[in-house]
Amino acid sequence: MKVMTGLRYGQYLFARNPASGLAVVDQVACLADSLGFTKGQFYSLTIHYDYYLSRDELEYAWKQAQRIFDWSEKYERLLYKQEAYLKLGSAAANLYRPESE
Repeated sequence: MKVMTGLRYGQYLFARNPASGLAVVDQVACLADSLGFTKGQFYSLTIHYDYYLSRDELEYAWKQAQRIFDWSEKYERLLYKQEAYLKLGSAAANLYRPESE
C-alpha cells in the first residue's frame, strides 16, 4: 500500500516538477526492492522511462525501455511483458523518427 501510494505521489509531483517526482519515485523504488514488491518495481521503472521521454532524452528512454523488457523477462508476467513491448516500440519509434521522416 505504501509503495503504490508513494508512486502515485511521485507521479503527481512528476507532472509539476519532474526532478522532485523522480526523487520520490527513486525512494519508493528502494522500498519496493527491499519488500520484493514486483508491481512497485515495475511501475518505478516505467516512470523513469516516462521521465526520459518527457525530456526528449530518447537514448536514455530507449535504454530504460530495454531495462523494463529485461526485467519483465525475469519475472515472466504477461502484463509486464506486454507493457515492456509497448515501451520498446514507442522508444524505437521516437528514437528513429527523424530518420524515417
